[in-house]
Amino acid sequence: MSVDQQDILTVSEDECREFKPPILQPCNQVDCPSAWETELWQQCSQSCGGGIQVRKVYCKQLLSTGAYRKLEDRACWGKTDHQQGLW
Repeated sequence: MSVDQQDILTVSEDECREFKPPILQPCNQVDCPSAWETELWQQCSQSCGGGIQVRKVYCKQLLSTGAYRKLEDRACWGKTDHQQGLW
């Protein structure tokens, strides 16, 4: 137990008889809009003379539970990485 400069008595939590009120509460418990998820580019198919690189691209949605749901590509059509803030 201690007394601070404003004469407020401070006690340890062990001395409190009631449960401590919560410091967090849920908010915005709605699913997010669908968005493109891109993986890193794979190695170039050629070391010179012009090759190609490939990567996987998925359409997904962050659910209010914190889980992700993979969606069909059409759920993300019309949305670019730039619009989704992924660049």
